[in-house]
Amino acid sequence: MRFLIGFILILILAFPLHYFMPWWWWSAIVPAILLGFGLQMKAYLSFLCGLLSVGLFWYLMAFWSNSLNGGILLEKMSTILPFGSPSTTLLFVGIIGGLLGGLSMLSAKYLRDIVSGPLVAPKSKNRGKYK
Repeated sequence: MRFLIGFILILILAFPLHYFMPWWWWSAIVPAILLGFGLQMKAYLSFLCGLLSVGLFWYLMAFWSNSLNGGILLEKMSTILPFGSPSTTLLFVGIIGGLLGGLSMLSAKYLRDIVSGPLVAPKSKNRGKYK
């Protein structure tokens, strides 16, 4: 449940933030850092939440920017980068954003673990015992 809440909150907070921040690509990283610090998720879920939500945000924003300028942006980027088509360049942008978001959310989770101690699940009293 925390994964879904984190995923949705990053997307909800990133879209309005990109109007106030000078660079839109950092507008998804700030909520990922704050939610990685605030939500108590396991490490792999924290990384996966940041990876999927920020990757989707970067993909959508690059697609939107490309559609606003008539496709010129991705055509020029695909000539610079070693990809054959603009759609692969768009996928590459989403992957890079996803990795950045996943690592930022994971780093914030580990910073919270250093500050407040790691999340430890309670052990069952009957674990390993026969009845």
